[in-house]
Amino acid sequence: MAEVILIAAPFLIVPLGLWHLDREGVTGTGLRRQGLIYFASWCSAILLAISLLLPTGTWAGLLAIPWMLFTYILAGIGLVHFFRHVRSLNEQLCYSAALVYVAVGGTWAMVSRSGMQVMDFEPTIVLLTAVHFHYAGFALPLLSGLASRTMTRHHLARLMILLIIVGIPLVGVGIAGDPLVEIIAVGILTAGCVGLALVQLGIALRCSLEPARGLLLVSSLSLLLGMLLAVIYGIGEYRGEQLLGIPLMIPLHGIANSAGFSLAGLYGWRILRRSAALPRD
Repeated sequence: MAEVILIAAPFLIVPLGLWHLDREGVTGTGLRRQGLIYFASWCSAILLAISLLLPTGTWAGLLAIPWMLFTYILAGIGLVHFFRHVRSLNEQLCYSAALVYVAVGGTWAMVSRSGMQVMDFEPTIVLLTAVHFHYAGFALPLLSGLASRTMTRHHLARLMILLIIVGIPLVGVGIAGDPLVEIIAVGILTAGCVGLALVQLGIALRCSLEPARGLLLVSSLSLLLGMLLAVIYGIGEYRGEQLLGIPLMIPLHGIANSAGFSLAGLYGWRILRRSAALPRD
């Protein structure tokens, strides 16, 4: 199940996210440049998919390298955008963070497929870290940036962005094996995600476009469900109890965050932006 969720990111989540970033001028405005980015995205995604069909090892790792390198290109674009345009806690920081964080996911995906031993991390933890940075690392800051643009209370928008940008890497550290860091990180990220969910709910309720309205409602409720599950899991890990085990978290939390929050959210915002009718808070 985790492998299926992982491969959905290069084929669905990242291309949808790049569409939004194209509209913002983050990935460049030239049609040729955008075409090259999409071509490289699809080619490297196909190779990663083949990698996931092979047994873990050298060949699987080699086939995952192109996707890792592609995410490094995205990270480079994100860093250039950061130094050129980011002056405060605003949507531009979210766009840069999304492009940088996905490269962390691309790296861990290659590590997972190659079977490389990183310290004493179990293979499942390595795979879940790759998944985390493809969804929470990419879709979450991107959607928070889009949502923050509709907020008139700028101090709340900045707080939401700060909590999400800081919480994402901290959760990644927690997944890697520190229960105390994980419970703190989950608390920080949950606070930011609740803010984002409420903003999206408000947008959905004021939206007159039925497809976008439904998708943003699904995205918001899925985000709340996913974070509730994460909090329960984090509390169990900290207390040394298995309130929700990883075999149960992967389908529940994974599907809620991937299909429910990320895919529905990115597509809902795509419909909304194409209509040029963005409700404001």
